[in-house]
Amino acid sequence: TVLDNRGGQKTNILLDIPSGNLGSFELAGVDRKGTIYLDLSLILQEIPLKVRREVWMISPEGTVTGKIHIPTHYFTRFTNDLRVSEAGDIYHMVSSEDGIRVLKWTLDGKADRFFEGIYPEKFQKYLHYNDSVKPDADQKKSFGKITTLTTVTRSEALAIGDTYAVHEWICTSANLTGPSGIIASDGLTIITPAWIQVGDNVRVPYKWGGFSTLDQFDDGLLVGKYAGDCYTSKSSGSSYAVGVDCSGFVSRCWKLPSHYSTRSMDVDVSWDNIDGPITILLNSWDDIKPGDAIHKHGHVILAVANLNNGSIFSIEAAGNTTNWKVNYTTHKYSSLENYTPRYYINMIGPGIPLAQPVLLSATRAQKAAVEWSLSSAENVDGIELNYSIDGVNWDPLLGDSLIPPDIKETLFEWNNEPFFVKLKSINTANPAEDRVASLPSDTYGFYLPQRYSQKILIVDGFDRASGSWGIPYHPFALWMGQALCELHIPFETAANEAVIDGSINLSDYRAVYWILGDESTADETFSNTEQVIVKDYLKNGGQLFVSGSEIAWDLDYKGSTADKSFFLNYLHADYVDDDAKSHQVVGTTAGVFTGLSFEFDDGSGGIYQEDYPDAIEPKMNAIACLHYSNGYTAGIQYEGVFPDGTVPGKLVYLAFPWETITDDNQKQLVLMRISEYFGAGIEPEIATIPEKPWLSHGYPNPFNNRVNFQIVLPYEQDFSVNIYNLSGERVRSINRPEPGGEEYTISWNGTNDNGQTVASGCYFFRVILPNQALTRKIMFLK
Repeated sequence: TVLDNRGGQKTNILLDIPSGNLGSFELAGVDRKGTIYLDLSLILQEIPLKVRREVWMISPEGTVTGKIHIPTHYFTRFTNDLRVSEAGDIYHMVSSEDGIRVLKWTLDGKADRFFEGIYPEKFQKYLHYNDSVKPDADQKKSFGKITTLTTVTRSEALAIGDTYAVHEWICTSANLTGPSGIIASDGLTIITPAWIQVGDNVRVPYKWGGFSTLDQFDDGLLVGKYAGDCYTSKSSGSSYAVGVDCSGFVSRCWKLPSHYSTRSMDVDVSWDNIDGPITILLNSWDDIKPGDAIHKHGHVILAVANLNNGSIFSIEAAGNTTNWKVNYTTHKYSSLENYTPRYYINMIGPGIPLAQPVLLSATRAQKAAVEWSLSSAENVDGIELNYSIDGVNWDPLLGDSLIPPDIKETLFEWNNEPFFVKLKSINTANPAEDRVASLPSDTYGFYLPQRYSQKILIVDGFDRASGSWGIPYHPFALWMGQALCELHIPFETAANEAVIDGSINLSDYRAVYWILGDESTADETFSNTEQVIVKDYLKNGGQLFVSGSEIAWDLDYKGSTADKSFFLNYLHADYVDDDAKSHQVVGTTAGVFTGLSFEFDDGSGGIYQEDYPDAIEPKMNAIACLHYSNGYTAGIQYEGVFPDGTVPGKLVYLAFPWETITDDNQKQLVLMRISEYFGAGIEPEIATIPEKPWLSHGYPNPFNNRVNFQIVLPYEQDFSVNIYNLSGERVRSINRPEPGGEEYTISWNGTNDNGQTVASGCYFFRVILPNQALTRKIMFLK
C-alpha cells in the first residue's frame, strides 16, 4: 500500500506473495524512474524460524520487474546493509568470516526483461550471527524447588522493561574496570562495557548472569560493585558486578522469583530443579503479542509491538545488538533466524494489535486543535488524548471518554498555558481487563501566551526508526517545546506531512525550527515537495533553523542534481565528510554561538548515539557558527536574499541533531541564541499577564500530596481561596499570600480546616475576587 503525505491510502500495488509467508518488509529505496525496491523477509519455516530474503524491484505501475535472492550469509549484524542509488544500482554490504565486502548490482538496461539476481557461490554458504550466540546452559542456576510463579500482565511486563531502559544512575571510577578488565575476589574476570562513563549514565548495563533489580543495581554501585560485565567466557558471571543479562532481564519483566536461563525457559530441565517449562511455544509468529518472548537457547528478547511493516519492536539486554545495555530494538525477520515465539504461562490480559496514531499537528487559533491520522481502525474502539502543561505530568484530556476512530481532529477551548499532547489507540473489548493500548504517538505542543506578537513552528521531520534512535515514537518536539516555553517563545508544532499537504503554511510563522535527527537517504531529509515549500518560504524572508546528521550526506553526497542545488543555494553548505569524528563543538567568534561549547551524544549520554555527524563547509556567503573540536565545521549561518527572492531571510543549520545535545541548559541556550538572531522574540514576562483574572489548572491533577495553582491578575486586588466538595460544602479556607503584585502560586495539601486529610474524590478550588469567582475541578487520591 502506498500512502499519501497524511498517512492515508493513495494506491494499492498487488504483489503475488505465497500465502502466509511474508514476515516483514522494508523500503530499500526508490530510483529516479520511480522503481520501488522492497527488502522482503519470507518465512520458509515458522518453528524455528527460517527466512528467505529477497529484494523485489517494482515498477511505478506495480509490475514486479526483478528479484534478487539474498542468501543467509551474515557474519555480523548490520542495521542497514542495503542502499539504492538514484540510477537504480543496489549496494549490499556482506559480512563473512574473512571481512566485509560491498557488492553492487548494476540493473541499468535490464528494465525490458525480468531480472533474477543470484549471488556468487562464495556467499551461498549458510552463515548467521545468531548461531554464534554463546549459550547460557553451562551457567547452572540452583534456586530450590519452585512451585509457584507470579502472574504478570502484558502492560506490567512492558512497564518493568521500560524502567531498565530509562534508568538514570551515577558511576564512579570504582565501578569501572578499564578495557583489560580485572580479576575479582571470587576469581572471575570482569570487564565493564566501554560505553559507561564516570558521572551520569542512562540504561542498565548488561552483566553476564545478571538478575539485578534497579535497587540492587544502585545499591551495588554504592558499595563498589562493578557496573555491568561484558566478559562472557567460561570464567565469567562474577557476583562483584551488577546488571542484567538477556534472560535475567526477561525474568524480571515477567516478575519471576528467580533467574531462569534461556534453556530453562522452554524445557523441563531437572538440573535446574524446575517443575516444568514456564513458556508455551506459539503456533505462528503471527500470534506473538506484547510481553511474549522471542527465544532461542542463548538469547531471549521481550516483544513490545508488531510494526506496520511486519518487523517486531522489542526490548532486550544484549551485547552487540544494544551495545551491552538494556535498550529498545527493531527486528526484521531475517535477523531472527532460528528463534521461536513463546508465551509465558502466567501472562494474563489480552494482547490485541492496534494501529499507532500519527500525530500531525497541535495548534491554537480561535480554538485549540489537535490533528492526527490512523492507518487502520481494526480493533480500535477509540483514541485517547493525554495532555500536559509541563511535559512531565499527564492527564487524559477527555477523562474516560474516547474519540471515535473515524474522527481525525478535535477542537477545544484552551487558555494561555503551554499544552502538550500524545495519543494512543485503545481497545475496550474486555471490560474486566485493563484497556489495551497501542504504542503512543510522538508528542507535540503549543504555547501562545496572552498578547503574543509572533510565533514559530516546530516541524517534526524525523520519521526514521532504524537508526540510532530505534523507538517508533520520540519526544524531540516536546523537548524543543519545553525549552521554548522556558524562554517565553510562542510556538506550535506540526509533522512534515502536515506541511507537505498544505494544512500548515510556513508563511504564517516568523521562524521555522525543523527537526531531522539522523533521517537519511531511505526516508529523505528534504523531499522534492518539501524543498519547494522551504525555498518559497526563504525567498519571502523566512527564517529556518534545521538540524540533522545526514542532511549533507543525503542531499549533497547521495542526492540528485536538484538536491545538490537546494543544499548549496538554500542551505548554503557543502558536504565534507559523513563522519566528523567528534562529539564536541565550540561556537566561532563571528557566529551566533560565540562563547558556547558543549557535547552531543556519543552513546553515553542516554539520548541516542549520533555515530555519523556530518562535516560541512559554509558556501554562498554563509559563515561557520560552530566547529567540531577537530576543526571541521559543525554549523553554519546565513543572512541575506535567497535565490529568486526579494526579501532577506536567515538560516542556521547544524550538522548534528539538536536533541542529542547532552546538557539541557545548553540545548536551551542554543535555541535562545537562534531566536535572538532571528528576532523571533523571546516574549517578555509581561506578555503572560492577562487582561482579566486567570486561574491555572491544578498541577498535578489528580494528586495525593499537594496540588498547585497559579493566579495571574491584571492588577493587584483582594481575593480569597476556598476548597469545596461535590456537595458544595466548604472544607478548607486557604490564606492568601501577602499582597505582592499580580502573580501568586497557591497550594493545597488535601487537608480540611482541622488539619485532617479529606476523603478521596472530586473537589473544587475557588478563587473569589471582588467582581467574579474562578473555579477549577481537582481530584484527590489518598
